[in-house]
Amino acid sequence: MNTYKPVEDYVFESLKTFELDESTLEPLLLHCQAGPKLYGEHNGMYGQKHKESTIQIMSQSKIGKITVKDSDGNICSTTIDDPRYINGQLVGIAKGKIAVKDSNGNKFLVDKHDPRYISGEFVGVNKGEKWKQKVPSPHKGTFLAKNIEGNMCRLTKTDPRYISGEYIHFRSKF
Repeated sequence: MNTYKPVEDYVFESLKTFELDESTLEPLLLHCQAGPKLYGEHNGMYGQKHKESTIQIMSQSKIGKITVKDSDGNICSTTIDDPRYINGQLVGIAKGKIAVKDSNGNKFLVDKHDPRYISGEFVGVNKGEKWKQKVPSPHKGTFLAKNIEGNMCRLTKTDPRYISGEYIHFRSKF
């Protein structure tokens, strides 16, 4: 049973598991697809965006936290300085997983030892994709430099201010 244990000690458990066949799956899918249309008007947040202040509060509550899993697959949220995370007892939730796609182009995560991945039925998501050309960086051939007053700018090696010694590499000392 996969149990989610947040830091606040709330525990969520799967109460029941259902075996689905085509006769039960189709009505369920139709219900899920119609859900927003049927229940959207009753949900005050449906189709709305969170206020900026709410987003900031939600983001700050996640600072310094990571979602992890233990050796049994139980998922929880903990701080990044948790000793269990540092010593490897807890690992990131995607550890041991690989992003794959099937023959229809559907993408998802599977265990890296999944027989369908090993057999070649699933391939890495970038398999067969041409890499896009890299866009040249506007900073290529330049470096950060500073003058005696600490003013920093980006220069090339052939810049007269660098050659004259007016500016030096930003990590160097005068």
